[in-house]
Amino acid sequence: MVIKLGEVQTDGGQTVRFDVPYDLDIDRDERDAQFEKIKEVLGTLANISLPSSHEVNVKHGGYGRHSRYDLDQLEYQGGGNAYYEVLHVKDAPNGRHPFVSNGHHSFGEQFSNFFAEWETTDAAIAHAKSTGGYVVSHSMLKEKEGSPKIPGLIRAVDTGYLSPWFYATGDAEILGDFVFPEHLAQDPIFTVGKQFLVPETSEKTGDPIMVLKTCMGCVVRDVPQQSDRFGRRSVHGAAGVDKYRAVQWHDGSVTQVYPNTSQNMIPVPLADEDTWVVDAQRKFNQLLSGGNQGFEVKFADGGKFVGRYIPPKDSPKPDAQGRYMMVVTMKDGSVREGWTDFTPTDEHPTVISYVQDRMSGEALRIEAKDKQIDGNGKKWQGVYHASSQSLPSQEDPSASQ
Repeated sequence: MVIKLGEVQTDGGQTVRFDVPYDLDIDRDERDAQFEKIKEVLGTLANISLPSSHEVNVKHGGYGRHSRYDLDQLEYQGGGNAYYEVLHVKDAPNGRHPFVSNGHHSFGEQFSNFFAEWETTDAAIAHAKSTGGYVVSHSMLKEKEGSPKIPGLIRAVDTGYLSPWFYATGDAEILGDFVFPEHLAQDPIFTVGKQFLVPETSEKTGDPIMVLKTCMGCVVRDVPQQSDRFGRRSVHGAAGVDKYRAVQWHDGSVTQVYPNTSQNMIPVPLADEDTWVVDAQRKFNQLLSGGNQGFEVKFADGGKFVGRYIPPKDSPKPDAQGRYMMVVTMKDGSVREGWTDFTPTDEHPTVISYVQDRMSGEALRIEAKDKQIDGNGKKWQGVYHASSQSLPSQEDPSASQ
């Protein structure tokens, strides 16, 4: 017998958790269809009266944090303005990962809230005990390029002002990884669900870029106006008060908007007629990361925008990510044959150049005999754009010299 856990919100706004037992001889598709039917029926009800409710109070040092889920705290670290815990969500709904860790660090007005998913609780506990007594921070869970992967870590999520889904209480609704932010829904511009183009700085090039993000709410603070060094009062706000906004985004990041924030650093709301920007940016980001080599965006009038990457002249055709059966003839006449895993990079865009480098110049001839392409892998090495300021304009006479 297998038990499938579920969670649904009734028509009256009540959150109900349920579990359905199935015999293993029932076809999986039939089980899934029955499960979805039960969710649909429960969702049409106004409310369900229960004789008692279950709520867990998880201890965090000197205080507790409540959840409607059955949480087992397996490891806890705390000290100063930080804590970190490893949890087993024993009644995680279907589709939710049961092995998680959760942490908080604060530094004056700066803070960091995050959670992570793990393959096993043993892996999470082992990592927590490997930090030499330091409380695990979000930066410790960020896997750096070229560094070994953290054993058992699936992903780490920045939560900002939001609560992770497993700390939902009562009838709170869950949006993605987070609890619906009722405490953040207090601003007429930065409303929950609205999309914005958010100015950021590229980590690779340092250039300003616009990133598409979905708003999860906004914290608004009234801050008394400060005089500048000439004794002049701020002209922003009303009655000697300035508005400070902390905008929460769906990826856990936060944008601070102050009265003196420059206009080009303020998030721009996306109008309904500009939704094509969402599709275009998603596909363009895939191109930059090597996910595709070209894309098109269709418009309502039947027209379309087509974009593709044109590699430099005489550059070799890139190979896609996958497994390749390579045959290598060495200078001494011997032949080596075998499968190799390959991911295109700037240094080695083709599998031939990759294998040639590994052979240290001892290979006389290299050929790919067979291949198994990863459909979800990189199609080519990807590219980062050059700053437009470094490119000559078409009107610049020096461009043709």
